[in-house]
Amino acid sequence: MRSLALAPILLLVLTACGGEDAVTPPLAPSGALPPPTAAPVAAGAPGISLEAAGISAAEMDVKADPCQDFYQFACGTLVDKSEIPADRTSWGPVAQLQVRNEEFLRATLDRARDKAGDDPAAKKIGAWYGACMNEDALEKSGAKPLQPLLDGIDKIKDVKGLYAEVAALHKHAIFPFFEVSSQQDFKDATLVIAALDQSGLGLPNRDYYLDDDAHTKEIRTFYQGYVERLFGLLGARGDVAKKAAEDVLRIETALAKISQDKVARRDPYKIYNKIDRKGLAAASKGFPWDDYWKTLGFPEVKDISVNSVPYFTALDALLKAEKPEAFRNYLTSVTVRSQASRLSSAFVKERFAMKQKLTGQKELEPRWRRCVSSTDDALGELLGQEYVKQKFDADSKREAKALVEGIRGAMKTELGGLPWMDASTRTAAVDKLTRMNDKIGYPDHWRSYDFEVGADYAANALAADAFDLARTLKKVGKPVDRGEWQMSPPTVNAYYDPSLNEMVFPAGILQAPFFDKRFTPAVNYGSTGAVMGHELTHGFDDEGSQFDGSGNLRNWWSDATGKLFKEQTKCVIDQYSAYEAVPGVHVNGELTAGENIADIGGLALAYSAYRNVRKGAKDPITSGGYTEDQLFFLAYGQSWCSKIRPEVLEMMAKTNPHSPPRFRVDGVVADVPAFAQAFSCKASTPMRPAKACGVW
Repeated sequence: MRSLALAPILLLVLTACGGEDAVTPPLAPSGALPPPTAAPVAAGAPGISLEAAGISAAEMDVKADPCQDFYQFACGTLVDKSEIPADRTSWGPVAQLQVRNEEFLRATLDRARDKAGDDPAAKKIGAWYGACMNEDALEKSGAKPLQPLLDGIDKIKDVKGLYAEVAALHKHAIFPFFEVSSQQDFKDATLVIAALDQSGLGLPNRDYYLDDDAHTKEIRTFYQGYVERLFGLLGARGDVAKKAAEDVLRIETALAKISQDKVARRDPYKIYNKIDRKGLAAASKGFPWDDYWKTLGFPEVKDISVNSVPYFTALDALLKAEKPEAFRNYLTSVTVRSQASRLSSAFVKERFAMKQKLTGQKELEPRWRRCVSSTDDALGELLGQEYVKQKFDADSKREAKALVEGIRGAMKTELGGLPWMDASTRTAAVDKLTRMNDKIGYPDHWRSYDFEVGADYAANALAADAFDLARTLKKVGKPVDRGEWQMSPPTVNAYYDPSLNEMVFPAGILQAPFFDKRFTPAVNYGSTGAVMGHELTHGFDDEGSQFDGSGNLRNWWSDATGKLFKEQTKCVIDQYSAYEAVPGVHVNGELTAGENIADIGGLALAYSAYRNVRKGAKDPITSGGYTEDQLFFLAYGQSWCSKIRPEVLEMMAKTNPHSPPRFRVDGVVADVPAFAQAFSCKASTPMRPAKACGVW
């Protein structure tokens, strides 16, 4: 667990899914795509099918003009004709891979549950999964697993009792008001310190409490009803439940008003405030911090950073402003909604109804899929061991490593020729690049999970959460463990951590249709290479660029180069702010700046690396009538093919640092000149605009 103040920079926060189909499309009509004569098939190197190359013909809309809308060209049939499964919020290649991974993990867990033998790892994951799948036991338990926590909340009579119960809930990793975790010290990346961060909201972020548009008001009203129904499930009569929900919404709205917004939280200088034990006591004088750390089991904690000193000062006043009854209602709500997925079906259904309102998802995920996800969350490095054995061999790891090295080499070349970077900054940038670590596939050493797993699913989950929090806090005051992973091996995602200066690519994303040692180089570089370029570029985006090669928060830019960098970044912000996620709701160019910079830079680096690998090749590899360069860009475009529910697109625009997939394709290729060359786009067409943006 890491503090939200230093979350790893992810490739994805969106689930998508799609299909492969062995159908070769006709060549594009003459008005849409010029004949691929730039790289004819050479003798001894016949063209191969698109599917063999790694491209899904079935997803393409070859009637579209790639120079007008490349996303439609690469993904149009999937977007226009596919149906989003009722239990998902989107559909495209990412979620197709997730489906395959989930089904593999399901089979692994079924075997572990039924035939674990003497294998301790299999016994543990099998017991967890079995308890999760035991719906009869869950129905009989109802909310009983939470009763000790709820009894403690009910005893709150005054502010002193409130403080004590907040600490007790935090020990179970239930976080009203604020969250506790650990993080690397931004100014000394060799050390781990304690971190406190804003927390305690039931809606996606502060804007859902503060915005006054009709749709947001509708969601707030639904949320209040959801909270009211949760209290009803706990046995509260109608008027009592209604009053409790009113208390909850009022307190959470007050928290929203003092919380940092999403854009501010992308600035490391605004979320790092190392005030330590004495400074925390001064900022929040009323809270008994000594008792708090004792309750958590770490009374000697000294080094502490908070996301915002004003937040904790204002929170101090807020904790004295309400009556004990209102705080009892708030803590009850946080506890129940945080654990609802682990309780009986009545709680699960209410939780899903809230999710449905926010995302438009039609049906609840099947029980087995929820239990696979739960096992992965709690015991990911136990569950992931079998996945790695079966899905990621040594050859694949070597191929992936070679891709990373190719991308790194392309970035070094790029740094050598940037016209806006001066010599001293260039030297520091090369140093950071040279020191950037990469992790591929799975950890060198597997994590231990030293807690008991029994027949009670909710008890298991509470034990896992408490164990993980204690494991995290034990790191405080100790050297950084650079071998630790923040994702399990089957995860379909990747990340860059600025304090570690490392990029991480789990085995889960290094699978077809994104990566396969049998795919053509153009396709592997266009899909997985762009992912790797994306993560590497995060080290030099508007956020990552503020950390040096050691992972320390430090300005290593000259004033002149820093000014030019900000001008380049402003171009990207303005470009993406003009895009509409859904009619009337624009992408937040400031919030998404880092991801957009990484997308543009990542694709450009991947293209350079791919061209370096294929330089001088005697036998160009064509497929379906497309040149190697065109296959490269098709692979990139198809890596983002997604049909997404409009509710999710709207929520992305309000909360997500990633742009919607359409703009992660069209916005990016418009800024990479090699695309227009590959598809012979005329000047001033959408994919070859008069003014292109780019930082790296």
